[in-house]
Amino acid sequence: MKYLKSLVMAFSMYSKIPMPHIEWDEESKKWLFCFFPAVGGAIAVLLLLWTRIAETAGLPALMVSAVYVAIPYVVTGGIHFDGFLDVTDAIASYATREKRLEIMKDPHTGAFAVSGGIVWFLVFYGCTAAILEKGIPGACLIFIISRGLSGVLVMNMKNARQGGMLAGTANKSERLKVTGVLCGWIFLAIFLMMCVGGGKMILPGITGIAWSFLFTKMARIRFGGITGDLAGYFLTWNELIMTITFAVVSSL
Repeated sequence: MKYLKSLVMAFSMYSKIPMPHIEWDEESKKWLFCFFPAVGGAIAVLLLLWTRIAETAGLPALMVSAVYVAIPYVVTGGIHFDGFLDVTDAIASYATREKRLEIMKDPHTGAFAVSGGIVWFLVFYGCTAAILEKGIPGACLIFIISRGLSGVLVMNMKNARQGGMLAGTANKSERLKVTGVLCGWIFLAIFLMMCVGGGKMILPGITGIAWSFLFTKMARIRFGGITGDLAGYFLTWNELIMTITFAVVSSL
């Protein structure tokens, strides 16, 4: 029962998909991140349905790509992109570590966040259009991999602030178990991507994992650890990096 509650909690926190109302408790929160990639799985299913409907209906390519890009944002309500914008502003400030953390909490949006968000969507849209034009399935699995990697970082990185992260409620043994489940999600998604696109499709997964290491170093130096906003920043960049890699590989 606690795992079912964890599943509901994961979708309630990280998606706009309607979920039944339940009482949150600390025991279920410990396992919430085990089901974080399932949100990415829901996005993947919706993307597959959309592309099949669009193909059957013969819809224009520009429209198909635009809706494809919008679906993940609509499903999540932009929760991760909000972190991307906040951290983009903080990094562009070149301020002290403490000031950067303050900027991330500021509800106002700066010019760097706006320009960064526009560039992100332009690149993501362009790469998505290229992928859909090639007709190679598997790019939707990126949303599972990104959430798996994000969960691993949240469970294992030091918090930049006291409290605020769900990983703080789990002990070392529990964090290892959750990390193991998340790794299972990651490698399963990469395997499926290779099954539908060939061995070269391991490259998007490799770039996603490589970004994890680069981000970890950056977050520790500039922020002293991870926060919810930084996790969203990581996930958003991760999806773009893997999508770019997928587009390049699918063109080879």
